[in-house]
Amino acid sequence: MIYSDTTNNTGIVEFIRRLTNTNTTTYPIKDLTADFNTVLGEYLALAMSANGSWQINTSTGEPLGQVNLVNGTRTYAVDQTYAKVFRVFVYDADGNKSELKYTDTLEEEDITEELGIPERYDLFGDFIRLYPTPDYDYTKGLEIVPQIVSAGFLHTDTTKVPPLPLSIHPGLAYGTAYIFAIAHNQPNYAVLKQQDLSYRGQMLEILNDRLKHYKPRMTARATNHK
Repeated sequence: MIYSDTTNNTGIVEFIRRLTNTNTTTYPIKDLTADFNTVLGEYLALAMSANGSWQINTSTGEPLGQVNLVNGTRTYAVDQTYAKVFRVFVYDADGNKSELKYTDTLEEEDITEELGIPERYDLFGDFIRLYPTPDYDYTKGLEIVPQIVSAGFLHTDTTKVPPLPLSIHPGLAYGTAYIFAIAHNQPNYAVLKQQDLSYRGQMLEILNDRLKHYKPRMTARATNHK
């Protein structure tokens, strides 16, 4: 759902107004947006801690981490504050770029110890490990696109969409409406809260069905895999 659609009344803002029986006077858009951002932050924090592979990236998609590949080096330390790794790319010796597939080496049995062009990666503590180990040097040959959490919405936003599964967007409206209902002693506050909690539970079910790529930090320092 987009944030606001005053033409067709299909936006989140309009849904919140229906739930709270308010208008621009009784629930000013700046107040509504502030409450919405509070709820969005709670949903995002819950999603970040979920046992699933849910990832968001609100950047331009350009890699924010570039690491030099070193012949014979599998493990690369990380040192910048990234909440999670979103995508990982590698260049081969001829300059061809490809995306690496995440693998959990604790569960995989066919992990190769051979040298070659990396095809997969794993995350372990403050390190990223490549499989196979690169057998060539390449300046800035490893690119990491981190997950970046949304900074929130502005009261002037219209077509912006929350970085959450589409089916969960109504939950953000129920959560925001609940804040208003509590503050203004509306009798439907309990129903709104129940719906909010239901959508939070649904979100966790969705996210827990996916493989998580978790990684706290990243840097361009390489360590030999021996």
